[in-house]
Amino acid sequence: MAGSRHHEVLLTDVELIGATGTGAEGSAPAGTGNLLIAGSTIARIGWMEPRPRLETMDGTGWRLAPGLIDLQVNGGWGHDLTTNPEAIWTVGARLAPLGVTAWLPTLVSADRATRHHALEVLAAGPPHGWSGAVPLGWHFEGPYLNPNRRGAHSEACLEPVPSALAAPAPDPDLGDEPLPLLMTMAPELPGAIEAIANLSRVGVKVSIGHSEAEPDVVADAVAAGATMATHLFNAMGGLHHRQPGTAAGLLDSPVRLGLIVDHHHVAPELIRLVWSAAADRIVVVSDATSGLGRPDGRTVLSGVEVSLVDGAARLADGALAGTVTSLIDGVRNLAAVTGSSLDQVLATATRNPAEVLGDATRGRLEVGCRADLVAFDVDDQVAAVFIEGRRLPVEPPDPTAAGS
Repeated sequence: MAGSRHHEVLLTDVELIGATGTGAEGSAPAGTGNLLIAGSTIARIGWMEPRPRLETMDGTGWRLAPGLIDLQVNGGWGHDLTTNPEAIWTVGARLAPLGVTAWLPTLVSADRATRHHALEVLAAGPPHGWSGAVPLGWHFEGPYLNPNRRGAHSEACLEPVPSALAAPAPDPDLGDEPLPLLMTMAPELPGAIEAIANLSRVGVKVSIGHSEAEPDVVADAVAAGATMATHLFNAMGGLHHRQPGTAAGLLDSPVRLGLIVDHHHVAPELIRLVWSAAADRIVVVSDATSGLGRPDGRTVLSGVEVSLVDGAARLADGALAGTVTSLIDGVRNLAAVTGSSLDQVLATATRNPAEVLGDATRGRLEVGCRADLVAFDVDDQVAAVFIEGRRLPVEPPDPTAAGS
C-alpha cells in the first residue's frame, strides 16, 4: 500500500511526541509544530508555511506519535491465525484503527505444513485495494518449547529442536525448514543454543520463552544471539531469592522484555518493578487472540476452545490463553499502573519493538523515517492513523462483525 512518491501532505499545529526536527524553516524537537509527509516518508519536522498546491491537514488538538508495532498477535475479531493464516489481512485491517501500523502475526505451536502455508500466505500479498496494519513477518511461538511451560500450546504440537535448524549446510533429511522473522524458543532444549546462533546468522530474531532455563543458560542464549523475552514472567521459571529462574536471568540480561499488561497476566507490583529497573527494555505486546473485539463467550486458540470472561481468555482449566486486550489498551494500562502519562510509555510499543526487529525506519518521529503515524486526542483516544503516508479511517471496531 505504498503511497505516491510525489504526493505531499503538511500536518499543521500538531503536538509532536519525541520528534527530531530538521529543515530550513526551523526545527521542533518537542512541542507543537508541523510535519511534512512526502509519499510514504517523513520529509520535514518543524515550522513550515503552507505552499500553493500543498495539501494541508489541521492537526490542532492532536498529539502525534510513531505508529504502534505489535510483535505478538494470534488473531482477533473471531479469526485465529494458526488455524486460518489467510486472516492476516482481515486482522491487519482491523488493527489499524487501534493505532497499530505494523505487526507480527503469530502462530501458536504448529506443524511444519501450517508454518509453510503461513509464509506462503504472507508472500502472496494482500488482496487488491487492501489497507491496514502491515504484517512485517511471522512470529512462530514454538514449536520448540519446554513441555513443562507450554501454557496454552498443545503438547502434541511441540517438537525437539532439529539438529540442523537454520544451519549453514542443512541436513538434507530436515527438508526445507520454514523460518519466520521472529521465533520464540526455550534455550534449555537440546540443540537450542546452536540453533539460536544459526537462526541469528540468517536474520531470524530469537525470543526466549516458554522456558525453564536457568540464568546461565539464558546468558548462553543471549551470547548466541537471542534478543528478546516472550511475555516476561508468563510460561517461564519465576523469581525466587535463592533459585533465580528464567525471569531473573532475563531481567539480568540486555534483552528486550516482552510484557503483557492486561490486568490478568502480570501483577501490578511486578510491572512497576520492571518499569523501575528496565523501562527502556520493555516491549508491550498484546498477545491478542481471536477474542479481541469479541464480547464474552467462546472462541478458539489454535483449535482449542477458549472462554472469554471478564476481559480474560481462559482454557477449560482456568489457565490464561492469550488476551482480548489491544496493544493501545496495554500501553494505557502500563501508564496507569506506573503512574506515567501515555506519552512517557509509548516507546514500549513504538521504538522498542522496532529495535527488536532491527528496523530503524519505524518507531520514530524522525526525518527519513516511514510516515507510519498515530495521533491521539486530549483523552488519549486514537484520532488519526497514517500508514506509509496515507490516512486511514478510524472507526471503533464492531464486535458483531467478527467474521468480516
